[in-house]
Amino acid sequence: GDAGSGVPTRLLTNAEVVSARATPDGGAVLGLRHAETGAEREWPTGAVIMASGYDAQAPRILDGLGDRVHRDARGRLDVAREHTVDDAGTLFVQNAEVHTHGFVAPDLGMTAHRNSRILRAITGREDYAVEERIAFQEFGLPDDLPAAGSGVLA
Repeated sequence: GDAGSGVPTRLLTNAEVVSARATPDGGAVLGLRHAETGAEREWPTGAVIMASGYDAQAPRILDGLGDRVHRDARGRLDVAREHTVDDAGTLFVQNAEVHTHGFVAPDLGMTAHRNSRILRAITGREDYAVEERIAFQEFGLPDDLPAAGSGVLA
């Protein structure tokens, strides 16, 4: 369901993934357990986005993927620019890349931006606008002149 948002997705809170298996169509069937109620069920899905919190350690579920998951010499996830950790660009992570992306990795203010980019990469469409330029400040002198009345200050 999309809860009237127009975005065909569901966000399940306090749901722990206790198992996962691939399906022939490229999707997955997840075994879920609700952390508060203890209820368990299987959940078929076309894609998996895991929110593992702010722990700097990779979720253990990635261990089962072996060499598909890129790691650096210290065993940390080797996260690419687009937040992927595999050659195919299909395994995305967030808040696991302070050592590769800097101190803004766990910054909640950047989460919406990162989520938009990840969803765009997964779905091939832009459900949420990805702002490419969000700052007014420029480092260096521009080649073009300001438009009349633009309010450009130096």
